[in-house]
Amino acid sequence: LNRQAYAIADLGRPKSAALRDRIARINPYLDVRATQARLTPENAVPLFADASVVCEAFDDPVGKAMLTESLLLGRGDLAVVGASGMAGHERADTIVTRRVGRRWWVCGDETSDIGTGAPMVAPRVMACAGAQAILAIRLVLGLEQ
Repeated sequence: LNRQAYAIADLGRPKSAALRDRIARINPYLDVRATQARLTPENAVPLFADASVVCEAFDDPVGKAMLTESLLLGRGDLAVVGASGMAGHERADTIVTRRVGRRWWVCGDETSDIGTGAPMVAPRVMACAGAQAILAIRLVLGLEQ
């Protein structure tokens, strides 16, 4: 809960439903649809069929790779914004956004890893998520090539 937009009242609820309800409280004029599904290489493309940008936020490196590969190979028109390297206590300005491919960007410091014993702390996770959100907005507005 300390790194995400959930409250104690959300414990036991699916993350997708809790986040949908939180977004609706912030802006009731948005059309937010929540889907609860286990992502697989077979269903990743259909689940994101209506998306033009997907922000990947998996903790699991295998899940990150599966989603990114499935979407980049399965959808020639989709942009993927991933995250890598936000653990530890380094300054937030070490979080950068780098274009990896024609339709793939990665936000983070690309070096820190929770597996090395460096904890995930909310401010660095938020800095990385903020970088992803800004890039997603820029992509939707056509400000990135």
